[in-house]
Amino acid sequence: MDKNMKKKELCEKAGISSSTIVKMGRQEPVSVELIGKICLALGCTANDVLEFLPDEDSVKA
Repeated sequence: MDKNMKKKELCEKAGISSSTIVKMGRQEPVSVELIGKICLALGCTANDVLEFLPDEDSVKA
């Protein structure tokens, strides 16, 4: 978002499919390798594109 890049441009620059972006938007799992490609394309770290949230089971424990 901060790079003013469209999803299609990110896919092309990172060499990933649009389904990866869709998965991320739905908060579905994607591989670390794909996260790495996105980070390299954006010139950032995983901390810039990921947010770690506790799952519901760990909150109840």
